[in-house]
Amino acid sequence: MKNNSAGFGEVGWSRDLSKRCGRRCREPRLDALSAEEWSYIRGLFLADGYSYVQRKKSGACYNVGFCLSGGELGLAHRVAGLLRRVGLNPLVYRHPSKDELIVLTSSKALLEFLPRKELLGGDVEARERFFEENGLFTVGFGIPFVAGLIDGDGSCDVGVTRGRSCFGSVNQWHWSFSQCKYLFLVDYVMRFVGSIVWGGVRREVRADGCVTVHFRKVGVEALLGAGIFSYLWKAEQWLRKVAEARSERSHYTTTGQVARALNVSDKAVVKWLKAGKMSYHRRAFVSVKKKRGEKHECESLSWFYIPASEWEEFIGKLSAEREKVERVKGEGVTKLTDVARTLGISLNTLHTWRRRGRLQATLLRELGVGKCYVVPREEVEKLKKQASER
Repeated sequence: MKNNSAGFGEVGWSRDLSKRCGRRCREPRLDALSAEEWSYIRGLFLADGYSYVQRKKSGACYNVGFCLSGGELGLAHRVAGLLRRVGLNPLVYRHPSKDELIVLTSSKALLEFLPRKELLGGDVEARERFFEENGLFTVGFGIPFVAGLIDGDGSCDVGVTRGRSCFGSVNQWHWSFSQCKYLFLVDYVMRFVGSIVWGGVRREVRADGCVTVHFRKVGVEALLGAGIFSYLWKAEQWLRKVAEARSERSHYTTTGQVARALNVSDKAVVKWLKAGKMSYHRRAFVSVKKKRGEKHECESLSWFYIPASEWEEFIGKLSAEREKVERVKGEGVTKLTDVARTLGISLNTLHTWRRRGRLQATLLRELGVGKCYVVPREEVEKLKKQASER
């Protein structure tokens, strides 16, 4: 479903709304919308809609409204766009004292075309006849109807489970639908989702009588596979929340991931971090073990998290050092400790010669070994010759 939000904006509060919402507009063209779009509007109206007749001396005003949350301006524009396609002149305004957005229009034909909540809530036969006549138990019309219910009185949230680590795992299957007064909508959602996939929802009853349907992972996947993303406005917001929750964790890497990538131990990576080769975030905690009903605190443990930018820069430096090591090794070199053992000279003396320029030595930072100095073989032969002449 397209979001026809162009040309709409928030309108301030007005006491006489009937003069501004097109009370004397022409008859709506109900065939301008598809049957699937009307199923979506019916679901949204049953979840968050209302209607009333305002009688005046000039005539009756048949008002139809949709009461949405204050942060759902995009959804309000979508509903207003659908009503404009029918030929109505809807009004979008914010409630003066509540955090609510209201889409209000006036049309007797639309009021008679939409279902009556009170009738469906009290008459079981009328309710079943309404579901059967509109094909709401089929996937083609039931999916947009459920999308309207969720957009009205549902939520699509993202949960982040935080344990000992700084950045928790993302649980993206927090979809729900709640209802306090018209519980037949809860029964319909459970019945419809159950016909698509077994065990896709679970029911929760609160102390105040409000009933909530929680969609399990298989239920959300079944609805997405059936095409609910084309109608559900909150699905776009849900995907944005999932991306934001995942981006926090994707910007960091752990010491274990670095160790596996470089084929070294975790202790070596931690040693590099403490040496200042990479910046990191640290989360320290004290592990607690229970023994015979008592809690015993053990040693303090730590988790290190490395920013992705630091990790990429370190990989670049490391690859350059590796190339240098391979190039110098190909030229034929000897470690400084082996040179001292061969010549019978202390290692401190060789370091003194290196600092004074009498010995050509190259510093290498070999992975897994640390830094070491190497001397070309020609230089070693030269030192041997000088020692023999003495």
